[in-house]
Amino acid sequence: MFAPVFNAEVLSDMKRFQLWVRLSVTQTTHTIVFAVNAIDAKLLGEAQFGKGNVLNYTEVLD
Repeated sequence: MFAPVFNAEVLSDMKRFQLWVRLSVTQTTHTIVFAVNAIDAKLLGEAQFGKGNVLNYTEVLD
């Protein structure tokens, strides 16, 4: 079986991003993803919600 291997160095570089995404013609929502950079966060959002449905993305600072 496949066992994921997590690199502690990569995990420590992860940042939290808030995405504003389109669910339908009349509905949007905010969601949180963890990614290394803003482009990766957008790509993760597009993988989950479809290409072109990420309306905005912002890094969340603690």
